Amino acid sequence: MPELSRAVAAMFAVGFDGKTVTPALRKLLDRGVSAVALFSRNVESPQQVARLCFDIQKRAGRPILIAVDQEGGRVARLRKGFSAIPSMRALGATRDEKLA
Repeated sequence: MPELSRAVAAMFAVGFDGKTVTPALRKLLDRGVSAVALFSRNVESPQQVARLCFDIQKRAGRPILIAVDQEGGRVARLRKGFSAIPSMRALGATRDEKLA
């Protein structure tokens, strides 16, 4: 049954509270989740996010997808210290395929 549990866990991307790898996140990584999503609650600075990503990868001990809910414009989790990304609406309004 542990194999089945790991296969099910691998179908999930998870979010978590905190700016470091928490005990709850450790448990999910150990169970085999395949992705972690970062939100504003996980972001402090570019250096902190880089360290967090390193720690997540190290704890997972396998390739893992780390994503950020960063749509640009109003929905921007990475703000201070990060490159500004325009909204997709603003990008589309340029009608510039190369820019997109």
